[in-house]
Amino acid sequence: MARNNPPSATKHDRLSIRVDPARKAVIARAAKQLGDSISEFVLENAYQVATELLADERSDMHDQRRWFVRGCHGGR
Repeated sequence: MARNNPPSATKHDRLSIRVDPARKAVIARAAKQLGDSISEFVLENAYQVATELLADERSDMHDQRRWFVRGCHGGR
């Protein structure tokens, strides 16, 4: 899996989640398959999804602004 770490990847904060045993087992198997710890696997995948979601959000906002500007200028 390609890593998408932020520029300063020093660890300062802790993130804790509760998980049911079945989900933890699936996550643990996937992490092991990639040679990651559960923490590394969860952090990397959560970060990747979050950055993609935010990029999509910015793209959607850009499209909405473009639509609005076109509407204000009579479609020009």
